[in-house]
Amino acid sequence: MNAMSEAILPVLKTAGKAILEVYENESLFNTEYKDDRSPLTEADKRSNQIICDSLAKLFPDIPIISEENKQATYEERRSYQGLFLVDPLDGTKEFIKRNGEFTINVAYVEEEKVVAGYVYIPVTGEIFFGEKYNGAWLMSQDGKLNVLRSRAFHLMDKM
Repeated sequence: MNAMSEAILPVLKTAGKAILEVYENESLFNTEYKDDRSPLTEADKRSNQIICDSLAKLFPDIPIISEENKQATYEERRSYQGLFLVDPLDGTKEFIKRNGEFTINVAYVEEEKVVAGYVYIPVTGEIFFGEKYNGAWLMSQDGKLNVLRSRAFHLMDKM
């Protein structure tokens, strides 16, 4: 695991804890609707604040594009060499339904290619993440790392 992952994983857990605090108390949801009619809850806002503030401190030279932030103009964004893409609460509708099917998603992108990706499931405490050239892992709630591997694929394999 590289240094970026070591820095980001605790941020995801902190954001997940904030999401779960809201999830456990429906009166805190404070659901609003964005211009596209998609829901926005207090959990989205808290998670976004934690992630964006933390990434800005840890990696001050890397811009952040988050679903919940006002975006820089295209003229500015097109000059980015590297950036973080953040969805602080993917599955807000599922969050509102209280079915546990939501995640926190963060990707680090360089020159339009994903270099590292992180998916955290707050309800289970599991983090799936991968790094270009280093592999992919599942970190369980207790911090145990399991290497993820795919089976060999051959063009003649049946689908």
